[in-house]
Amino acid sequence: MLAARKRLCAGARVSARARGVGLVLLSAVGYGMTPILLKFAYAEGAQMEQILYYRFLLAVLLLGGQLALRGRLRALPRGRWGTLALAAGVGGMLFAGITLNLFTAMKYLSASVSELLYFIYPIWVGLLSAALYKMRLRLAQWLCLAAMLAGLFLTLDLRGEAFGVKGLAFALLSSVCSAAYVLFAKRRVFEALDGYVFSLAVMLGALVCFAACYFGPGGMHPPLSGRAIAVILIMTLASTLVAMCSYFLGIRTLSPTEIAALASVEPVVTLVGERLVLGTALGARVWLGAAVVIGAVTAFTLVGSADKTCVKRSRKE
Repeated sequence: MLAARKRLCAGARVSARARGVGLVLLSAVGYGMTPILLKFAYAEGAQMEQILYYRFLLAVLLLGGQLALRGRLRALPRGRWGTLALAAGVGGMLFAGITLNLFTAMKYLSASVSELLYFIYPIWVGLLSAALYKMRLRLAQWLCLAAMLAGLFLTLDLRGEAFGVKGLAFALLSSVCSAAYVLFAKRRVFEALDGYVFSLAVMLGALVCFAACYFGPGGMHPPLSGRAIAVILIMTLASTLVAMCSYFLGIRTLSPTEIAALASVEPVVTLVGERLVLGTALGARVWLGAAVVIGAVTAFTLVGSADKTCVKRSRKE
């Protein structure tokens, strides 16, 4: 009887982990589509402030309405409002920082290069974990870091017209914000929250930031065309609601290392999408550099144990 119960519990854990892997992969695909959809929106004359504001306004209304109809908002445990405020405040600002910097970077760089620069955030996760918890990185991790820099050098055409120093800076800042976001979202204090409610809180916090940009000083925005509205709606459903909710539900059973490794799908989706959908000609140098970056970042996260130690220590707080 005891052996059967152990087998049942082990099977449940495997099933939960498999579900988590599938959800994080779905999230990576959704986020990988964002740069492609953004290029379409820019081509239709939409401005960054318009895209972000309407994208998250629709996401908050759709997800909030669904949760309200199902009674999940009324079923919140007492004492969780402070936790939700923390998620909306800090999580919302970090997510807004990720998106604003990445969208700005794409004004100066191609979709694939911007995504690759953003994708190095697992490196920042390891470095931040090492700095915060005084962990030493292994030699293999330093070698992965050197390989990643070599891959970026191959990918970036420093003399080309498509390269911009501003784009490089914004993309790197976006990746740093993403690393901080991963460490923040994995804190123990959020484990008792419903994944959808947590997503709604972060979306609401990000919406406040985007509304400040949209209604702040900057002049009048041109009206959106029908195609631009359609692109923003697709971005809202696929790259916001599905991607964010899948991510928060998936990370519950996975470590940051595993999450970062699964996220390697994201730049691949962007690279393939830019070639097939946008028709951008990507040379062999770009593909080689992308492969080196993706491989180096994935190897870095698999070799290291800094982020696992971070999770263990944060649970003791």
